Amino acid sequence: MTTLARDSSELARKAMGVVPWMAGATVLLYAMGYVDGSVHAAAFVGESGTVMNFVHEFFHHGRHVALMCH
Repeated sequence: MTTLARDSSELARKAMGVVPWMAGATVLLYAMGYVDGSVHAAAFVGESGTVMNFVHEFFHHGRHVALMCH
């Protein structure tokens, strides 16, 4: 029983070490989604739309790779 309690507290301590990385990844993915969506909306504006389409595709596919969708 003591071993189980020790193992679970060690696991909890290791899990808490991962929390900042998870929070950072969440913020990064949110920012990528925000840029992706705003660039997609801006892609309809004149000649700069072509450039914005490339930027949109970069962030869109980057987000897929980060989420292991592809």
